[in-house]
Amino acid sequence: MKNGLQGFRKKAEKMGNVITSSKPPHLWLNTGFYSVNKVISGSYNKGWANGRLGMVTGPSDSGKSLLAMSAAVQAQRAGYGVFILDTEFALDDDYMSNVGLDVDDEFLFFNKTNSIATAKELISNFLKEYKENKVSENLPPVALIIDSIDRLLTDSHVKKDEAGEMYQDQGLHAKMLKQFCSDLAQGIGDQEIFGIATKQPYKNQDPIMVRVEPWIITDALKFPFSQILLVTNVRLKDKKTNEIEGIKATAFAYKTRFCKPRQKVKVDIPYDISLDAYSGILDAAVTAGVLQKNGGWYNFEGEKFQESSSAEHMDAIFKKLVETDEDSNIVFDVELGEDEMEDHELGTSVNTRRKKKTPQDA
Repeated sequence: MKNGLQGFRKKAEKMGNVITSSKPPHLWLNTGFYSVNKVISGSYNKGWANGRLGMVTGPSDSGKSLLAMSAAVQAQRAGYGVFILDTEFALDDDYMSNVGLDVDDEFLFFNKTNSIATAKELISNFLKEYKENKVSENLPPVALIIDSIDRLLTDSHVKKDEAGEMYQDQGLHAKMLKQFCSDLAQGIGDQEIFGIATKQPYKNQDPIMVRVEPWIITDALKFPFSQILLVTNVRLKDKKTNEIEGIKATAFAYKTRFCKPRQKVKVDIPYDISLDAYSGILDAAVTAGVLQKNGGWYNFEGEKFQESSSAEHMDAIFKKLVETDEDSNIVFDVELGEDEMEDHELGTSVNTRRKKKTPQDA
């Protein structure tokens, strides 16, 4: 390379706010589900990428906060730090302990605010100190969780809210929120930090497009995020008592820069937070051809079993699945029944083709 251009490279490396490396993420944070890892990262053993922003979105009571807290729990299990920003004032020590978080961990940083400006200041100060002390203090990677960005308000809104007055300025709020997310994406871009935020989507009001794209994420907020996971749900019921025990979620890779987007899997999220990392793996194994299914029976290397007794085979199935995980052409697109399609409101599956009515059907 010419000396002049080599000199430019060196100058660029010394400039502030410039990252000259194009290396892919070298750290990944488990989502808590191997199947969800696969659809947002391309690997069962990866998940959320460091130095990037990830979003968990979905309608109310779809499991967004649980998945965000699951990432925090996985971070602690990996020996990482956790920074939580609670904008809904809905998290407390009892809840976080119940989901498996160690609230006494010295590397857990918990803050509450619903102000965009205050959130920006808190995170900026944290990132600055983290960057300055990362090497000298041997600081661990950090999962930065925001639950949720919807509740972050402008200063004018906060003041009106405190005064008990109504305030509406969607334009200003959208611009500031966009700037906040963009700055955050840049701030963590060269750090060993996983950025994960929850957000509510909007229901598509177009009577035709709602069948294809039921949920809409604000365009201005899409671009700073490298991974967007859309979760929808039906009730998870006990098969014997019929009591509701949690959420049966469809995890849809709305956006990902690491594998084919728009893949989806189904996972169970119990309210008691006893997450099964293998949830969704049976469907994945069938899709990948590792497992054969005939009615309610599965066949794995000559052994037949039903879902109720699948636990004893799961380690071997998962090991085989990972060994054969080289075919990037496999697309995970769980087939939903008509009742599930309505409950999950995910639109038409890419595998679904409407059957033409015959005279006998009429």
